[in-house]
Amino acid sequence: MTRWFNNFDDCSSCKKYLLIVNKKYNLCYTCNKSRLEKNKKKFLQGTDYDYLYSKSVRAQMEKEKQKDSDFYNRIWEEEKYHHCRYCDERIYGMWLPYNMDHILPKSKFPSLRHRKRNIAFTDLTCHGIKTSEKYTDRMISVILDTAEYFIKEGSLIQIGEPNAYRMKDWIIESNKTWKHTS
Repeated sequence: MTRWFNNFDDCSSCKKYLLIVNKKYNLCYTCNKSRLEKNKKKFLQGTDYDYLYSKSVRAQMEKEKQKDSDFYNRIWEEEKYHHCRYCDERIYGMWLPYNMDHILPKSKFPSLRHRKRNIAFTDLTCHGIKTSEKYTDRMISVILDTAEYFIKEGSLIQIGEPNAYRMKDWIIESNKTWKHTS
């Protein structure tokens, strides 16, 4: 059996005597990395992923990230003590992205993305649980209370029975236009 540390040879691309990491093409680390990058670009060409390389889209995404970061900083600084909304565990130090949880997901309710009432401080464990949608009783209570608040405010419209697991089935944004098909 050949061990990786015995696998030195002339690279078929750069012709240098180096450690071979790709036995099929007989390539060193650097040449194999550039081969993979070329394949990645070739794979993404002509697909829906072309927008990832657009400067204007990347600039827009950076603006959104900065806007989110400013919003989270402002909320973090307004509060003196930081506790997880779901388990009451104290959160120390500076905030990290997982410390800010959108109670009603920003992917489903974009108009609530920058609403302070829709943000909960969370620790890493609770954020992971909520992201995987394996909600605790406390999480379900917070989700339903937040949805009820936005329904009363008029930002959301209730269209069915409350269910924390299937939010899109019972609440919609009030600024959305939809047609009933019969």
